[in-house]
Amino acid sequence: TCALPILFEGQPLLVQVIKDPLGTKGARLSTQVSIAGRLLVYLPHEPHVGVSQKIGGETDRESLRKRVQQLIPADEKGGFIVRTLAEDASGDELAADIAYLRRRWQQILEVSRTCTAPSLIYQELALTQRVLRDFAGEATGSVLVDSPEAFAQMQEFANAWMPAMLKRL
Repeated sequence: TCALPILFEGQPLLVQVIKDPLGTKGARLSTQVSIAGRLLVYLPHEPHVGVSQKIGGETDRESLRKRVQQLIPADEKGGFIVRTLAEDASGDELAADIAYLRRRWQQILEVSRTCTAPSLIYQELALTQRVLRDFAGEATGSVLVDSPEAFAQMQEFANAWMPAMLKRL
């Protein structure tokens, strides 16, 4: 029997740029998409939970893995990598990061269905937005921004993903 090809010429494919092009070398691409959050990295095509090697002993790592697994919705087909910042995170913080990452992935899928190849569908956040995502939280009193452009970027991000932070910018 003849096996059908996995890919065919002209087939649209959702990929992530792992390494930008340099000189005469093209970009390195992967179909194994990963999306970074504050505490977790979402792996929509990998159904497991991994824990950063930098986190304590095996007992701590296994305990954290189980905590995250309990928070994953039953309909979830993807997996997560627990980042070092999550070591002391509460269940609510982990659940919020899971929800954020799942929303981001749904947004990526929606855009991918409506655009034509090749298209940029998602780009990692700008530094100012990553600072807001990774370091601002309930204990943050205010975030002072000295650039109108950065302020606008942060407002847009906070409005969509962290509405409670809007009044603190």
